[in-house]
Amino acid sequence: MLAVISWLKRYRHGYQITLVCSGKIKGSTKMLGLSQLKEEEVHKHFTNRVTLKQDDIEYADYIWQLYCSDSPLRLESVYKFNPMSPFQYLATAIEAHLQRFPSIENGLNKIENTILETAQNHNFKSKKELVQQLINDEKVYGFGDLQYEYNINTISKLFSSFDPVKTSDKGKQVLENQLNFYGQIRNDISYLGGSKKYSFLYQNETKKLLQITS
Repeated sequence: MLAVISWLKRYRHGYQITLVCSGKIKGSTKMLGLSQLKEEEVHKHFTNRVTLKQDDIEYADYIWQLYCSDSPLRLESVYKFNPMSPFQYLATAIEAHLQRFPSIENGLNKIENTILETAQNHNFKSKKELVQQLINDEKVYGFGDLQYEYNINTISKLFSSFDPVKTSDKGKQVLENQLNFYGQIRNDISYLGGSKKYSFLYQNETKKLLQITS
């Protein structure tokens, strides 16, 4: 959404932009996208659409530029300075984005830790069952099967089997923060936005990022 608004700001300057936002629906515990809504719910959201002011457009563009930059550190606090923003789920989205960087505790990010924890707490007969459970449990990222497949393959060395699904002894140690997997998973070709994924570490206690300088 931010990317689209940024594009419109640059190439459709002066055009009216309205925001139709789904998300939390009464009676549902999950965040829902527009494609998941009933017809009457879509009509209701469209009726309640918000016309973005120029300041809103500039703000969205600024956040997008920060996301595309080579450092996510400014994102840690800048989104909190605009509590009247019409982008009501932006703070949650940015917080979730920051947790995609590897944790300082065990080297895995929020998604990878969730995959490992889900596998540890269930008895799945196949990787397909694991992926389906992850999709069912997901409340923020909205990942599909291919995205989970990619993340599972990234930490495949922490599993001893996928038929049935079993975590390895090393996987259990990583999950319990007894072993840090950062050194074995790090690479220089993974990016989050415009930032190298493994150039920053996420601190769960402070909810802040630490930049690795060497």
